[in-house]
Amino acid sequence: MQNQAVEIESKKRADDPVRAMNRKIRLCAAEAAVLSIGIHLLVLFFAGSLVIWRVVHTPAAEFKSENIERPKLEDRAAQLPVKIEEFQRHGAKPKLAKRLASTVERPFALPAMSLPEMKFEGAGSSLDSLNLSSRSLPGGLDLGVTGVNFFGTRSSGEKMVFILDASRQMMEDAKGGYYTYKFAKDKIHQLVDAMPAATLFNVMVYNDNNVDMFRPQPVPATQANRDALKEWLAPINSNPQSVGQVSANYRPRLVYQSEIGGGARHWLKAAQAAMEQTADNIFILCGGFGRYPVRQSGEAPARDENKMAEYRAKLSAVNEKARQAFSAENEARAARGLPPKIVYDWNDYMTQELRLVLPDPPVTTGGSRRTVDRERLVLEHLDAVWESQYTPKELMAPRIHFVYLIAENASLSEGYLDVMAMKKTADAFRGEFELLRGAKAMKNLIRYNSGF
Repeated sequence: MQNQAVEIESKKRADDPVRAMNRKIRLCAAEAAVLSIGIHLLVLFFAGSLVIWRVVHTPAAEFKSENIERPKLEDRAAQLPVKIEEFQRHGAKPKLAKRLASTVERPFALPAMSLPEMKFEGAGSSLDSLNLSSRSLPGGLDLGVTGVNFFGTRSSGEKMVFILDASRQMMEDAKGGYYTYKFAKDKIHQLVDAMPAATLFNVMVYNDNNVDMFRPQPVPATQANRDALKEWLAPINSNPQSVGQVSANYRPRLVYQSEIGGGARHWLKAAQAAMEQTADNIFILCGGFGRYPVRQSGEAPARDENKMAEYRAKLSAVNEKARQAFSAENEARAARGLPPKIVYDWNDYMTQELRLVLPDPPVTTGGSRRTVDRERLVLEHLDAVWESQYTPKELMAPRIHFVYLIAENASLSEGYLDVMAMKKTADAFRGEFELLRGAKAMKNLIRYNSGF
């Protein structure tokens, strides 16, 4: 009876549908897992076989050489035409083009070096002005070459000449008054003190037809010459009673073949003196380009003498008013402890500052005068000096630089002609041009632009 009950219970469990379903699900999951594993193994097998096949059957890179025929260049002799005019100043006259300039081959060049200070003592003679130019040294070591920055104009060389305009136009209030010359002197001392002892220098001042020179020839920048320069420059335009007073210790060596001839004035006469010393750089600080006398041609115009006498009387009356106003202003300055007023152009003072009206000159009739181009005259004269002093010695023309001092608030239109004339002259002689506005600009350039 008991066995029968057990058998019935077992049959019930076997016939339960839920249990049967679970068994089927488990069986299907097991078969799916086996199938998935098999598929993945087949994929991996085929992928690996493909990679191995590609690696094994990839052909190795081969390099093949080709014979490339290139055109053969013809052997030609080096052609180096000698053009002397490139070494001479631009715009040289055609007759100088055939002149040959000797050159010295230098395998190397040493940097500029300062020579030790040397003092020579002789029997009652001083050798401070001994010419120690590197041109006289064997091998041309350029021991005296130095760079100069003169109020913005820059150059380098071994024989420097500085030219200062000492006329009253440099001392006007609008241009800085007495500070103008103080700063100009300070700048020159600054530059000379920084020069190597082998560098040669000279300083000149001019007013109208008078030119005064520190030394008859450029001298080495030794300490003795630096001290002597300070002593020589100190009194120039330092006293209100002696403004513009310049000694005439320069005498031209000859009358040059130009329209100006022996009539050079202002900076041109000083530059002529510097070129007679064969300077390689000439720096000019001036208040104007200047006027230069030439031989006029043509018939002089006719004048009415009665009208001229009337004109002179009216002009004299205006001048008297201006002189009275000038004296009163200087008395007021003296009472305040100020230096007297300096006036260069009396007509500008009367018309611009005092607002006086000048009489019109009488109209002339007849006659004709040839118009003179002052830039052309100046360049022609400088060319004549260059041909005389430099060409026989086979030296290059000097570099001529201009620094034009104008009033701080001046309009450029007032000095336009002077600016263009200076630029044209500087360009012709491979120089530089700078416009300087008043003493304040000079002071700033001394402070911040002391280097080359």
